[in-house]
Amino acid sequence: MRPCSYTCCVAIVGVLTTTTSRGEFVGFDILENKEVSEAAASAADPEGGGLRVFNFYARFDGVGGPGVSGSGLNKVVSVGQISEFSSFGINKASGANSEAVFFQEELIGSNYSPNPVFFEIFPALEIDTYVGLGLKTSDANSDTTQVDPDFMMTSERVFGGWFNSGGDNGQAEAQVDEHGFSVFIAQITILGLDPLVDLGSFVSRSPTETGGETLFRSNVFEGEFIIFPPQEGGGQLTERVRFEQIPATSTLAVLSVAGLAAGRRRRA
Repeated sequence: MRPCSYTCCVAIVGVLTTTTSRGEFVGFDILENKEVSEAAASAADPEGGGLRVFNFYARFDGVGGPGVSGSGLNKVVSVGQISEFSSFGINKASGANSEAVFFQEELIGSNYSPNPVFFEIFPALEIDTYVGLGLKTSDANSDTTQVDPDFMMTSERVFGGWFNSGGDNGQAEAQVDEHGFSVFIAQITILGLDPLVDLGSFVSRSPTETGGETLFRSNVFEGEFIIFPPQEGGGQLTERVRFEQIPATSTLAVLSVAGLAAGRRRRA
């Protein structure tokens, strides 16, 4: 497996420094993996129709763990939905991405982070679509992510939520990476997106009485979900992430700059 190279597609709310501060959620972003291994790409997309791999992250203002200011606050307790009818998935507005589907490794893939020991035999497992809290890969006993009873992943949408059943085991605490302090929450791999469709970018995060709301404009994703960090003094905050279609004028500008001329149900 080659080291991953990512394109960061959002600006993070707040200043991320190497100094841990109050223990706050500061934003959500998506990093696109631009360097998928040839073996994984060939196995997942043998006809070469095009695939793109996206990783979702919750961002905080410092690391999690004992001995730091705001200890126990810089982490994700769970991810969920606003209601039983809400979900997020592939943006198919106005007929866009009509052939796009999630890539799901059907032989040994699951809803959870894959075990890298199997990548050589099942290379497409590396870019499976799955959810998680803190771990992009894990062995059979190390990942304590669990899905809710109403969780369901179809060929193009994610319903329900997932949580860290390990409590204070540290798995879902923010860790330092090149972009700040992060908790991994999902990998979404999509086959058949329209050529050069725009992933988009962060727009804003507005505080609310119970947490905040983040707006992310995208032509790849649509829908919404909630990130639940812990609240100082007990309880949880509600950080709503909402995807919105990129306005047509912005899309035209992006295409101009780029130089352009013109379902299976997931196993439970």
